[in-house]
Amino acid sequence: MHAVRRSKTLRKDLQRKTTENARFRRRRLRVLRQGLRGKKERVKKKRQMRKA
Repeated sequence: MHAVRRSKTLRKDLQRKTTENARFRRRRLRVLRQGLRGKKERVKKKRQMRKA
């Protein structure tokens, strides 16, 4: 925060917004990671099929 004095409510609102954003970002990351994991599994299966 900069030195400008803000009202308490505004500061609280800002804090809540940042936490919400962080939570959302974390959830998106987890979903992306799950997608990657699924892709790796599929690739592995395809490789096994090719070998057989």
